[in-house]
Amino acid sequence: MEENVLALRKKKKKRNRIIIIVVIVLILAILVGSCINSSQKAAEALMNQVTTDTVTTRSLVSSVGTSGKIISSNSKNLTVNLTGVDVSRVDVEVGDVVNAGDELLAFDTSDIEENLEAAKDALNTAETQATNTVEDAQRALDDAQRTRDYSVTSANASVTNAYNTYQSAINSYNKGMEKLNELQSDADKAKTKKEDAKTDYDNAKSAAESAKSDYESASDDDKSAKKTAYETAKAAKETAKATYEAAKTAYETAKTAVETQQSTCDGLYSTMISAQAAYEASIRDYDNTVSAQDSSVQGAANSLETAKASAASSTDTSETTVKTYETQLEDGVLTAPFAGTVTAVNYEVGDTYTAGATLVTLQDCTTYEIEANVGEYDISNIELGQKVLIKTDATGDEELTGTVSFISPVSTTTESSSALATTSSTSLTGSSTTVSSATYRIKVALDEQNEKLRLDMSASLSIILESHDDVLTVPYNAIYTLDDGSTVIKEQIENEDGTTETKDIPVTVVMESNYYSEITGDEVVDGMTVLVQEENSSMEELMQLMIDEGGF
Repeated sequence: MEENVLALRKKKKKRNRIIIIVVIVLILAILVGSCINSSQKAAEALMNQVTTDTVTTRSLVSSVGTSGKIISSNSKNLTVNLTGVDVSRVDVEVGDVVNAGDELLAFDTSDIEENLEAAKDALNTAETQATNTVEDAQRALDDAQRTRDYSVTSANASVTNAYNTYQSAINSYNKGMEKLNELQSDADKAKTKKEDAKTDYDNAKSAAESAKSDYESASDDDKSAKKTAYETAKAAKETAKATYEAAKTAYETAKTAVETQQSTCDGLYSTMISAQAAYEASIRDYDNTVSAQDSSVQGAANSLETAKASAASSTDTSETTVKTYETQLEDGVLTAPFAGTVTAVNYEVGDTYTAGATLVTLQDCTTYEIEANVGEYDISNIELGQKVLIKTDATGDEELTGTVSFISPVSTTTESSSALATTSSTSLTGSSTTVSSATYRIKVALDEQNEKLRLDMSASLSIILESHDDVLTVPYNAIYTLDDGSTVIKEQIENEDGTTETKDIPVTVVMESNYYSEITGDEVVDGMTVLVQEENSSMEELMQLMIDEGGF
């Protein structure tokens, strides 16, 4: 949306430059009769004229205007792949309407027909001589393929046997590893029991030592009780020690079983690796056999292809000649590729044709489209499928409609001369410069064909960028941009004493057309009176704009 608004502002500024140039003429007249300072004041007074308008509800259209011409949707310059032949008849003239397949003109092809028969005879002879060589090479290839099949089958059987042995070794190794894992799990559990028993033993031992200390330091009255506690702790220590010794023995036994099974698994692993090596060797033998036999077959196949190539080479010249003459005979009669109107006939009977030259131009005059150019400032806003309003002199007040059907991806650059003007307090001087302007080709498909249209007629186009109905609008010069970048309209309020004052009303610019802008805002109402001012430019800005526009 913002890009569309910017593009439309550029267009409006171009129109405003006409007004500005008129203002500059008036300023220059003032310059002749007074000093620069007084002239600038007068100019600024002219440039700051303010009028009023109202906020109005209306339908708003944003569009790009251009001109184009009517062209055929289907047009073709007809040629043939012949040269040096004479035109024997011409069946059409400019303005004739023809159907697809209708004959338009013909050539004298008697020499081509005789040459074709001679070329066919030469081709038949060459084909017969090449047949035996190809058949011998085919038999050699069949023998090589049978040998390959037998050898590859035998090598494949060896691979299968080696694979089965390898898989058996893998299974044995996996079972051994499963057993090892089980024993390792048992050993881990035995180790845990040993460690727990050791902890219990250490605790019981510590308790016995503490009880002994209590007994030895006890008074005569407590001696008996402390001795009993000490004897109990001592017995518990001996029991914990026996449990620990038993757990330790069990762990050592489990650990030995793991080590024995690990040795067994190492042997199974070596067997598996050897089986794997044997299997991989059988695969290599198989690959070598396949490669050798394929090479033998490929050699026989190459011999066959060489024989075929030799046969084709021996017939190629004649065959090419036959096809050339057959194609020339097909081109001996020019027919219409589609229904249309003949718009040009460039040859007469007896003329000698040169390859590539246009014989007849055929155009479909029942289906038209419009071709136009759009400038570089507007092309970025043009999209396929956009609605287009069309006016032509032939259709008068009747407005045709269409849609954008094609946009060229590359530009057509044109050059135009303009005068570069420079200003001072006393004189204006100018020099010539060249400005490049890029335009882009578009096509517009008509929604409905019109019988009044003809090829190459001019057409005025209005390409609809955007259309809004029943929206609040003001002249675009009624919108003011503040220093912070926000936009407002200035409402004119009439006081009871007859004086007026203005109030800034915040607005958002939604869309701009050629003159009006669509706005929204919480305080905006239909019928509100607003201030409208012309473009406010300083003397220096106006002079620079004159320079940019090429002077007077």
